[in-house]
Amino acid sequence: MGSYLATSVPIALFMILGGVLADRYERRSILLVTRLIQALLAFVYGFFVFTGRVSLGLIFFLAFALGLTLSFDLPAQQALIPRLVPAMLIPYAVALNLAVFHAARVFGPMLTRVLMRTTPLASIFFVNGIFLIISFACLVIIHPATTSESSPFKGWRILLEAFSFIRRHRYVWILFGLNAISIAFIFPFLNVFIPVVVKDLYHGNQSNLAAILSASGLGAWIGALLIGQVPPSFRGKAIVSSCAFVSISLASISFIDGIRFAMILVSILTLFLSLAQGLASAILQLIIPDQLRGRVLSANILLFYILLPLASVGAGTLSDVIGLRSVLMFMGLSYGGISIWWLIRGGIWSYDEGLYLGNASCKTETEIIK
Repeated sequence: MGSYLATSVPIALFMILGGVLADRYERRSILLVTRLIQALLAFVYGFFVFTGRVSLGLIFFLAFALGLTLSFDLPAQQALIPRLVPAMLIPYAVALNLAVFHAARVFGPMLTRVLMRTTPLASIFFVNGIFLIISFACLVIIHPATTSESSPFKGWRILLEAFSFIRRHRYVWILFGLNAISIAFIFPFLNVFIPVVVKDLYHGNQSNLAAILSASGLGAWIGALLIGQVPPSFRGKAIVSSCAFVSISLASISFIDGIRFAMILVSILTLFLSLAQGLASAILQLIIPDQLRGRVLSANILLFYILLPLASVGAGTLSDVIGLRSVLMFMGLSYGGISIWWLIRGGIWSYDEGLYLGNASCKTETEIIK
């Protein structure tokens, strides 16, 4: 918990600044610096583990340093994607990015277990550093499109422009709201409650927990692959429908018994959650102009690091009062009711992608704000 807070605090403090820099400077250059620093942190961690000189203070320092680099890495990474492909291919680029991320969730723990059984513990950190060096090399060879317009420094106005765009653009704040609803009602289960559910509801062991987590990653991976298969005219409807499936899946988990059924439901939940979030991300990437993309997306990312700890504490406290099964039922049904009402009220069901293809990304910042 302490290392999580040490990572989250700099993200909460500097994420918006990271978005500002992503709009002001070349995004690939920012990522080259952050990935190199992250690789260095991994190698330093591995060295101290190998020499047996790890201390609590060192862990907190490295966690804080990692959070600091992520606050600049994440906005630049998200904002870079539309510069790599034409506007009409952005949903496929988002799908590929998420598929790689979720594939790492599936195979990363497997590789870690193999390394822990066959090599010294420090090798895990060294391998992590090597993969970060590989990502650095990939960034070196790619050539993202450049834009003729940059965001000059204007003091606080450079932030107010981003928040003004969020407030004035209906689909943006509606999808930001969906992100907040998902964080409040779904992610406490995925990030905190799964080990408790496996132990207390299903009386499972570590192998059962590993199976549930693998099912979660596999479902999310399949959902990511489906993003590009959804027709543009159906993407808004697919988001709403996916929220319904997520709601039913979590509510069903609350009253079933047995690891196998739980694995199926968790995989269904993460499949449709990944699909909904991926489609929402693709729509945001199409709508947000390039000159504002880093700042706007950094605000969306920041929601996760601010709301998740609060939502997790609240759900945990409520489970002590009404029980774990009741909390899961409440979270599932609440998510379905609130998210579907919110999306339909905001007009996502009738979202028309044709209005944004080749349009929003080419507008100037002044045109968007006015």
